[in-house]
Amino acid sequence: MQEYILQTFFVVFLINIFLYQQLHAQPTSCVTCMNCQDVYDGTDGNSTCSFTTSDTDSCEKIRIHTSGEVLVSKGCSQGCREQTILTGTVRFDIACCKTDNCNQGIIFTSQSFLLFISFIFTFI
Repeated sequence: MQEYILQTFFVVFLINIFLYQQLHAQPTSCVTCMNCQDVYDGTDGNSTCSFTTSDTDSCEKIRIHTSGEVLVSKGCSQGCREQTILTGTVRFDIACCKTDNCNQGIIFTSQSFLLFISFIFTFI
């Protein structure tokens, strides 16, 4: 009985850690336009969008919603236009940024969640 209680406590602890990481995975920085072609990874340390070439006027963040996951990419844009595009089961949200917080957003994949759940059930 004591072993079951310890396992339950451990599982609840892991769930809390997982939820904390998901809730606090929002960076508050923007990307510099020179390197905003880089794939979003939550590690950008730039505080402003600086435009170094005349043919780009904003940073563009695209969130691609597919079944079970959201992919985020970013790039330099000329004449960025905020819009949402629906194509079947895929949705594209395009956001434009000239100041801070161009990279805000959470990356969540169903694969990581399923891996986490399967890991938990190995202890039960």
